[in-house]
Amino acid sequence: MAEGDSSAPSSVVTALGGLSESFCNRCLMRLEGRRDTAACRLITPLQPPHHDDDEDLQLPLCVCPDDATASGGYCGLCFGLMHLDASAAFQRALLSAIRRERYEDVHEASLLLTLPPNALFRQYVVKTFLESRHWEARRVVDLKEAVRWIVETTATSCWKGAFRNDADEGSCMPRDGFTLSAGGEGESALRVSVTFGHSGAEDELKDHFRSTAVGRKDRPSSGGGRGRGRKRKAVIKGVSLATLQKELGHRSASELLEFLGLQQESTDGGPGRGVEVWRTLLARVTDGAELAAIDMERDSIFITGRYLKLTRRLSQTAWFVEGQKKTASSVEEVIGLPLQEAFRAKTFKFHASGREDVDVRMLGNGRPFIVELLNPRRTYPPADITLSSLEAAINAHQVAVQRCGGSLQEDDDGDDNGDDTGEDKDAMAASGDATADVTADGGPSEVVSGLVQVREMRRADKRLMMHMQRASEEKQKVYACVVWTEKAITPTSLQRLRDAAPLTVQQKTPLRVLHRRSAAVRPKAIHWMEAEYINGHFFALRVCTQAGTYVKELVHGDLGRTHPSVRSLLDSPSDILQLDVLRLVDDEGGERQPGEGGEAALED
Repeated sequence: MAEGDSSAPSSVVTALGGLSESFCNRCLMRLEGRRDTAACRLITPLQPPHHDDDEDLQLPLCVCPDDATASGGYCGLCFGLMHLDASAAFQRALLSAIRRERYEDVHEASLLLTLPPNALFRQYVVKTFLESRHWEARRVVDLKEAVRWIVETTATSCWKGAFRNDADEGSCMPRDGFTLSAGGEGESALRVSVTFGHSGAEDELKDHFRSTAVGRKDRPSSGGGRGRGRKRKAVIKGVSLATLQKELGHRSASELLEFLGLQQESTDGGPGRGVEVWRTLLARVTDGAELAAIDMERDSIFITGRYLKLTRRLSQTAWFVEGQKKTASSVEEVIGLPLQEAFRAKTFKFHASGREDVDVRMLGNGRPFIVELLNPRRTYPPADITLSSLEAAINAHQVAVQRCGGSLQEDDDGDDNGDDTGEDKDAMAASGDATADVTADGGPSEVVSGLVQVREMRRADKRLMMHMQRASEEKQKVYACVVWTEKAITPTSLQRLRDAAPLTVQQKTPLRVLHRRSAAVRPKAIHWMEAEYINGHFFALRVCTQAGTYVKELVHGDLGRTHPSVRSLLDSPSDILQLDVLRLVDDEGGERQPGEGGEAALED
């Protein structure tokens, strides 16, 4: 305790009787109801070290309690946590985490604190005991609240001093008025999670709750059998104070002891009798609390825009088959990696309004996308990096793609149906350089720039992502493709396609994705079709469909699983040679009608 606070409050000591010997003075003040932070102010302010020292991190986390002359080790309520402000090891652990992450633009942060579950149990026990002694338990300052005061003060001091003597890390210095508190909500709010544990927590809770449901769950026996042969096996999980209160309820002292299977001795024989069983429950501990983890995480940053894919040799997302990457790069990587670097994000997620196959181009007004930057270390890039300059860099990015003539066929929705990627992002991050001389699967490649173009990049929020996902299911989409027919066609015969729309086709799950998609029949609206004659066996088809339509199957029929189809309408085996997404029809652009023109689908 700080000078002037060393004397334990006499009133709560009287109420506790002999139990007070198990608690440190700071906890006695909490039980007394002291809510001013003076009761928890620094004993000896420690100077933040100038460098990390692994040996220092091995120091005991919790220092000896201020009443160190008492025998029996650490306080039976806080396990030494009420004295963290004098712990050099705790300060060094905080400094290590702060310097490791090097967050920039820090204005505020919120503290998430987790205490050992047996400390929370003991708090419940001592409050129940005090109530039996006619002490107002509502006066007691919660242990979590008191420890929060100490951690907030210590962490704020460490953060302000972590980069003070490092001129190269000026951007990591917290802004004026920086606070670490229970609040800290806002754009890109930083959350600091500090978790404490205790070596005796599991054994203590198992012992006390061996006949109750706290920390337990049903486990089937090896014999199995529905509803038979089951037994209860103790499983200690994270136990919160709310869980304890729910399980234990509001019990009197005698009811609590009975619930725990303990017997209180007679109180006859004078003062101090009747507390021995409570002394056992709240005894001092040999080991102090342990620092389990210090984790830091910032809210995600969302960057939205539209992209065009001008090649048939690049997948939308990293493409793996049996653990092997099939293409050296992807739209996801070309766009996401520069943003990840600019914002110093831990990783990123790529969300798009639908998807196209590796051999399908995305043209026209582009496909909406959002890059979710997870745990960004900076909220804004350096002054010389803007979203406009990032756009230019992405648009000029060189990509290694398979040379023309190679075969790339992605076993996925080439029809812009959903966003079920299933790719391994860790494997993506560990993949080779995008400018390699061969593609990831070993085929010959060439390095080409400008294959992915982005536009209209800007910051967004999570609400826009949810809106984009809903809208992707409602949009109309315009495609262009080159179709081959086995039977000879004439300009007149193509009129059947124009006259057939609008119509609704019934599509069973395509055979090519049936191994990972549920079997179902999905009705899809075809709004219009426009066919342009090329020669006796080829024509260009433009079609506007409901989102989620399998366009390749719409043409060749998928062995009759899509009906009607171009094949059935022309009464001739048909197949797609090239496919482009021309346009995603949205509220901004409106629907392009047949005959208004569009990009050709004949060249790569």
